[in-house]
Amino acid sequence: MFFAATTAALTAGIVAALCHAQALAIVGAGGATFGVAFGIGMKVFEHLSNGN
Repeated sequence: MFFAATTAALTAGIVAALCHAQALAIVGAGGATFGVAFGIGMKVFEHLSNGN
């Protein structure tokens, strides 16, 4: 279940990154927000990977 949720979150992150790349007008605030969210997501992914 955790793996499925993590995979879905990473997929959503990739989709968000692709959309973000097209929305260059909001790179300032959007980029910072995406960076923080992606960093948190990677920490969770690492934690789950090490736990299993």
